[in-house]
Amino acid sequence: MNNQFNNRHIKTLDSSYHKKNQAITGYAFPDFTEANLEPAGVEYANVEIFGELDVEDNITTSLMIYPFDVKLKNQVYKTTGIGGVTTYPEYRGQGGTRRLFEALLKKEYEENVVLSLLGPFSYRFYSKFNYEQIYDELHIKIPTEKFPVGSKTSLCMKRLDYLGILPIMKQVYQKAPEFKRFGMDRQDWNWDLKFKFLKKSFFAYCADENGEALGYVAYQMTAGEFKINELVALTYEALENIVHFLQGHGMSYKHFTYISPISDAEAVPLLQLVKEEYDVERKLYPRMMMRIVNVSKFLESYPYEADVDDVTFEIIDDGAPWNHGIFTNRGVAIEKAARQHLKMDVKTMAAIFSGFGNLEQKVFSNAVESDSVETVKRLQRALVKDKPVLADAF
Repeated sequence: MNNQFNNRHIKTLDSSYHKKNQAITGYAFPDFTEANLEPAGVEYANVEIFGELDVEDNITTSLMIYPFDVKLKNQVYKTTGIGGVTTYPEYRGQGGTRRLFEALLKKEYEENVVLSLLGPFSYRFYSKFNYEQIYDELHIKIPTEKFPVGSKTSLCMKRLDYLGILPIMKQVYQKAPEFKRFGMDRQDWNWDLKFKFLKKSFFAYCADENGEALGYVAYQMTAGEFKINELVALTYEALENIVHFLQGHGMSYKHFTYISPISDAEAVPLLQLVKEEYDVERKLYPRMMMRIVNVSKFLESYPYEADVDDVTFEIIDDGAPWNHGIFTNRGVAIEKAARQHLKMDVKTMAAIFSGFGNLEQKVFSNAVESDSVETVKRLQRALVKDKPVLADAF
């Protein structure tokens, strides 16, 4: 047993391992069936499989590395999305996942990855690898008779199939401000994976008299349920028009459901049209975690909202020695802290710099140390305020 353990090795798994990886995925995730094979083919063509092998070349533990570059305002960060983390039960408790994530972090750093996102089965477990929660997901359910009416405006609605509407959705998505809050810089295959393989899926867009698209909606209609998969409106008039279009389907369905990527209810466009708050069932679920792979590169282009040029940060990171140290606000490693200085671990940094966590609350709970109240207030004014919107969470 010890000899087999010592002979395990970690590497990127090429296409010759895809069937083996599908087998371990199917074992770990029973919902993975033949119906998943077509979208899985799209995934395997675009993602990287990273795994540990035993002496007989069997996969013991594996994960999938998705290209997941995200936008924060006008900055694009090279990002990975980590999914499909699996271990066969006979190999659990032997440190395989820990070894895999240690190797993954080094690999990401060498490939100039700045951020890593992950949808956890356990927040406590992945916290050991310095991932921190940065995103909640809001689930909305509205009875048909209570769904907002919207308004028929001078704008027009047009339905198209997926391939017909894809260029229009791309155009609107690029303009929508909410997707510049850690939203994915979607590529064609990302769009396909999100929408192409959904059953009974439909699409419509809203345009002005000149044909300029001002919003779109992707939806599914199943027995008793009308499911809104994505709703994007660039103007309030477009929102009213799209909602009016959706409301016209209501007589055939008991309720409308919508998983909103915007977690603050008061900022969800659809809910701005609801007349009575008690008519809406809302549930908030914790979702994605983030690890800062490269603190220096993250700070280098971070879109501060106010001046903090003379503030320095001491970051504690027991998993990445290149992140452990003192940095200027633009990510330059230095030996000595400035007069205005804050100290925190890399998980706390992920929370507050993403906009998910509140700096003053972190100071109150002793997660952040600061030289003064004024330094805290200065950084609080400079940090991104809006919470992340991860419409492509998994």
